[in-house]
Amino acid sequence: MKSKYIICGIITFLLVVVFLLIYFYSGAEWLKEFSMNVATEVLGIIITVFVIDYLIDKKEEDERYKRQAVAIKRMRVPLIHHIHTLFNIFKASIEKEPDKKYNTLSDLFDDFYFEQIQYLDFSMEAPILPKTNWVNYLYNEFTRFADELKKVLDTYSLFLDSEIIELLDCISNSNFLNYVCKIRNIHQIDAQLDFKRKYLMLNGTADLCKEHIEILMKLIDFCNKSLSEADRIQYNEYLWRAETASETSSR
Repeated sequence: MKSKYIICGIITFLLVVVFLLIYFYSGAEWLKEFSMNVATEVLGIIITVFVIDYLIDKKEEDERYKRQAVAIKRMRVPLIHHIHTLFNIFKASIEKEPDKKYNTLSDLFDDFYFEQIQYLDFSMEAPILPKTNWVNYLYNEFTRFADELKKVLDTYSLFLDSEIIELLDCISNSNFLNYVCKIRNIHQIDAQLDFKRKYLMLNGTADLCKEHIEILMKLIDFCNKSLSEADRIQYNEYLWRAETASETSSR
């Protein structure tokens, strides 16, 4: 949009220069008068078009920001819910709450987080009713999360900044999400073959998980810039509520 106004300004400047040259260097009075009349008319038209075009662009931009704000509000709940799911994985993998002060979401996902989640046994009971194991619980949670973000992208892509479009696309097609969702297929095959084992399926997935959470944090930071202080996605001690039992760990 800015380039359009720059081009318009350059054309206006050149026209003014041409008419001034005609006015000052032409010996014919009628040509001077004609050039002034034409210059006045042309400049009037250009200014009118410029103002109208600016107002239309401003209205469209305001509308785009409003639609983007709506999209961000629609993302807020799925993002919060996903943070809770990721942290439930951590709580279920450790024996007790770490002796550490957590202040921000970034504090939650430290090296200790990635070290500990490898001990989660997916075959154990997840913190949800009706009862199910972690295989099904994470499959349902991760699939729903990806679907909700894809719906936002499909509905509001015309109104979103390119940065947020890229983040939404990356996280909804995250390698970590896809990997965890495929674990259910393995579990179903094992059930058919009556094969018993511990499902330490996050062992060796630290890099995948780090990549996923890095994108998640960028998306949350972007959303928080548009959300009111009361609605911002941030750390809450409620995450440490007790219903996620540590006995789902393999230790």
